Amino acid sequence: WIDVDALKARLDRGEPLLILDVRPAADFTGEQGHLAGALSLPLETLAERLDALGTDLERPIAIVCRTDRRSAKAADLLARRGFARAQVVQGGMTAWHARGWPVERDGSTAPPTL
Repeated sequence: WIDVDALKARLDRGEPLLILDVRPAADFTGEQGHLAGALSLPLETLAERLDALGTDLERPIAIVCRTDRRSAKAADLLARRGFARAQVVQGGMTAWHARGWPVERDGSTAPPTL
């Protein structure tokens, strides 16, 4: 697991990190938006679309959803498929919004909405 403060610090430092958003596509572009640069792969299709993550099983991955329930299921799936560095973002987008940090909607940066 990784908390949003640690995630934000890693992103601010420019660390190579894949942000994997496992919410439904409508949520990715909806009210909560998504983190800049995030890859949208809904949990329901993740198993069939793992090739989108590439072949580097050591690639750091931060998995995000609205809270952290879907992310925990996704992390379990990734671990079973050999992805060794996948972490659940504790509190998900809800925790990110609570900090007031920016999100993107349809490719543009927007202030958070609650």
